[in-house]
Amino acid sequence: MTWMSIANWYFEFGDTRVIMDGYVTRVPGPPFFVRSPQFPQDMFATTTGPYGVDVDSVTRVWNALAPNGKVKAIFAGHSHFDHTWDVPLWSKLTNAIIIGGISTCYQAIAQGVPEAKCKNVQGGERIRLADGVTVRIVRFNHSGNSSNPIQHNPKELSGPPVPDPITGGFRAGVGEDYPNGGGGRALLFTVDNDGGS
Repeated sequence: MTWMSIANWYFEFGDTRVIMDGYVTRVPGPPFFVRSPQFPQDMFATTTGPYGVDVDSVTRVWNALAPNGKVKAIFAGHSHFDHTWDVPLWSKLTNAIIIGGISTCYQAIAQGVPEAKCKNVQGGERIRLADGVTVRIVRFNHSGNSSNPIQHNPKELSGPPVPDPITGGFRAGVGEDYPNGGGGRALLFTVDNDGGS
């Protein structure tokens, strides 16, 4: 297991490689995010503008991890920017399938990942990655309450977000292109090293 900051992990199960989230780009700090006037504690609701993916930094991390490695899958716990911003680029760099919620798949499609390269999961699924490596998808409450409903509401994207026509970037706000999704829930991935039974 290699921790890559935030909720980002690189797992090695024998010859099987898996990335969890992989958020390497850092969207700019204050005042990039704008608090919701209606819900001032929702500090990640909207943004002052679009932002792009830091291709050079993600590529550098990938090269440092495994320049000749093969990643089988990229898992996304939920669709907030600090989890899925770089997931489409990881898929392009590694040719790995993305496994996450529908909003994560729409985010990937918006960044040029073919629809077939993203598996939409809801919780309850078992995915056999390799001999001895089975992943179980568990759906759970992400958290939140009435003080920050935009950040934690059960909003899913209704389709791929549209990149900014000038910069090609996206808006990182949870009320914009990176909602929580999943009915206000996140996905937990547990791995069984039991031969896939």
